[in-house]
Amino acid sequence: MKSFLFLTVCVATAFGPNSRRMSEAPPRSLFNGRDLTGWHVDVPAPDSNVRVRNPFIVRNGVLVTLGEPRGHLITDASYRDYRLEAEYRFAAAPGNAGILVHASTPRALYGMFPRSIEVQMEHGNAGDFWCILEDIRVPDMERRRGPPAEWGTTEGKARRILNLTDSSEKPLGQWNTMVIEAVGRSIRVWVNGDLVNDGSDATADHGQIAIQSEGSEVEFRKLSIAPITHLTAAPSRPVIVSGSGKIIEQKGLRFKDLNGNGVLDPYEDWRRSPADRAKDLVTRMTLEEKAGMMMHGTARTAGPGGAVGFGTDYDTAATGKLIRDVGVNSFITRLGGDPRTLAAGNNQLQAIAEKTRLGIPLTISSDPRNHFQYTVGTSSQTGRFSQWPETLGLAATRDAALVRRFADIARQEYRAVGIEETLSPQADLATEPRWSRISGTFGEDVDLTRALVKAYVEGFQHGASGVDSAGVIAVVKHWVGYGAQKNGLDSHSSYGQFADFSSGSLDLHVQPFLGAFAAHVAAVMPTYSILEGGAAKVNGRPLEKVGAGYNRQLLTELLRQRYGFNGVILTDWAITNDCLEVCRNGFPAGERPTFAGIGMPWGVENLPQVDRFAKAVNAGVDQFGGTEEAQYLVQGVRSGKITESRLNESVYRIALQKFRQGLFENPYVDTAAAAAIVGNPQFQNEATTAQRRSLVLLENKNDILPLVARGKRVFLHGVDSSTAARYGFTVAPDLAHADIAIVRTDAPFQTLHPAYSFGARFHEGDLGFRAGDKEFEEIKRITAAVPTIVTVYLDRPAILTELKGRASAVVGNFGVSDAALLDVLTGVAQPEGKLPFDLPSSMQEVEAQKSSIPHDTAHPLYRIGFGRMYSRKR
Repeated sequence: MKSFLFLTVCVATAFGPNSRRMSEAPPRSLFNGRDLTGWHVDVPAPDSNVRVRNPFIVRNGVLVTLGEPRGHLITDASYRDYRLEAEYRFAAAPGNAGILVHASTPRALYGMFPRSIEVQMEHGNAGDFWCILEDIRVPDMERRRGPPAEWGTTEGKARRILNLTDSSEKPLGQWNTMVIEAVGRSIRVWVNGDLVNDGSDATADHGQIAIQSEGSEVEFRKLSIAPITHLTAAPSRPVIVSGSGKIIEQKGLRFKDLNGNGVLDPYEDWRRSPADRAKDLVTRMTLEEKAGMMMHGTARTAGPGGAVGFGTDYDTAATGKLIRDVGVNSFITRLGGDPRTLAAGNNQLQAIAEKTRLGIPLTISSDPRNHFQYTVGTSSQTGRFSQWPETLGLAATRDAALVRRFADIARQEYRAVGIEETLSPQADLATEPRWSRISGTFGEDVDLTRALVKAYVEGFQHGASGVDSAGVIAVVKHWVGYGAQKNGLDSHSSYGQFADFSSGSLDLHVQPFLGAFAAHVAAVMPTYSILEGGAAKVNGRPLEKVGAGYNRQLLTELLRQRYGFNGVILTDWAITNDCLEVCRNGFPAGERPTFAGIGMPWGVENLPQVDRFAKAVNAGVDQFGGTEEAQYLVQGVRSGKITESRLNESVYRIALQKFRQGLFENPYVDTAAAAAIVGNPQFQNEATTAQRRSLVLLENKNDILPLVARGKRVFLHGVDSSTAARYGFTVAPDLAHADIAIVRTDAPFQTLHPAYSFGARFHEGDLGFRAGDKEFEEIKRITAAVPTIVTVYLDRPAILTELKGRASAVVGNFGVSDAALLDVLTGVAQPEGKLPFDLPSSMQEVEAQKSSIPHDTAHPLYRIGFGRMYSRKR
């Protein structure tokens, strides 16, 4: 291909030709005023006529695009995370031009346009996005792009996304300033100080920069670039959506009159910084409203289980009462159902909140929704959300980029339905193999967990600079030492309220949280547990024997002062509730355990509730999970046990995040977009690929795997027969007619405390397969008859000693569909996973190890990091 080509290394040397992340530095000019050093020209016309002129010239120190012939002036270097400033004008007639960002493949569209996102400069329409084989999302997408069925990035598709405001340009002949900020997958554009476009979830996050010659002469007297780590706050013309209809207009700008006083108050003015707005809001709130904001309640649902939030429709009357009368504006949702219904329900709740005295929007949170395991109190049902392996499975891939991508997809799904906060990730170090909550962790390795926690937070919060208007608040948990539970018994229950630090190091369990802090995590949740033992010290002093939500040493001295955390500290659920008789000693025989009478006030059981609230706030807590009893904070202030100024600090932190997320301008979501985004085929394809990658091949005797399905008669246990048939297997009705068997089973567990609310649901006790257990006896029967492939769901580090000698192949999984499993068993994909923890060889070794120390199983059957690959192809 012939084209004009001007090559230099000036800019490439400055910022890196391989698109490396730029460090902070002053702005640098991309144009030297003399020639096209640092750029090359790509114009198709010379391919057929070598005499055609170069449409890009330097004239009187100004870069000029002549408009004809058409093509692009492209930087030699690629860039990411930058602020590009262009001063330009149409010197003669108005027309079209553009700046293309994240450019890559040349001539990818119509034989001329490089793969990129174009920021249009057409006079009167500056700031429109054009999607050229790359895509981006903006608020109010359907109105600005047209019907979703017509969207696309290729020829004939709706590639244009209209800007937020036309005619921001100055009169013809005058100089305009366009600023383009690109950070991560977000692009924000200003023209002469007006925010003209603001997009997120772009399909590219780096690339070259190109100037367009497309019909009109344009002069550029300035083209400068500066590295940045976060976008400038968007003070100009955000999308304003009001459920109440109360709008203030000033100089053509629109603002929501949230308190209905007809005056533009500082907290209503989106041109101000989130910090200034939050400070102003705090001064306008009553004591009761402040106390209400410090509650993180439960969105009530209709029907049985409504108090806990189970169901498919909100009880808007009950939840509305909490919003209006108590002042609660943070809620966990456990609502199931389809995405459109969930989005509509959240919009209903936001409309109620907008009509309160100050119009403070809700923050709606959720437990994880994108995995396989569902346990009340720790996760929510997946529904139609994309389904990924447990975080243990993500850890098995050892791929931080994959974790970041998972969290980014989950972020998009959450925000689509109106969920603004995720009660995750677990940064707990899984050092006690009997513990019930291991499946939600990243395993027992400090360095791996720290790296993956950082990636997780970056994905959910939409970057490494803290949550923004497209982000979801991440709540890293459980600070700190929760993975060292004594005998593996969980501190949701009274019998498991202690973490064992009789040896080891508390600092080791702090280390994974540093990944979250590096990503500017928005919130931290303390553990229920009381840390006991000689290693449970801060600043050389033994810890007070109270749960972490009441422990000033852990929250103020360690978290705030030593590690400088300045976000929200949100307690785990129900720490201020009483633990009644059924909570302490279990429900009566024959009675099904419920959540009535449950509380986790470990170490402060004898304090009155007002004193529990006061102690927690004075320890450092900002918000109380799972309660709406704001009256106790009011009583605490009026009795002198807490100062109102201390409440102001917490309310400011909570409000600041609402402003950063843009909720005061638009807390509503598009229900049609929710249905299109959540669990869409692209997202699920990526999730399924992650499921495959997470599988760990532990045994493969005689290279039985990968299987050749055609002609094989297979006996199935726990695997869908129709799925197996689609892979070419003949499903055998019994073992006598089978050539092989495929068995799915769970890691062994015991139900040691069936009379307790969480004990009846959590996996506790022994980790090994035992003679006499119904499931293991069936596995023995199958493996004795035919060669058998066994996959074990490893929610805890199972002891596979009894299985290893019987099965022909053993595969560890962390949540996998039958189809993804069979893809790997038949060689469509390789098993890439590596164990995120040791698999012990016996219960004696488990009992001999220390609860707070990783990697201390003396003779593991399989060591952390173990995982085979196939030695042959299918």
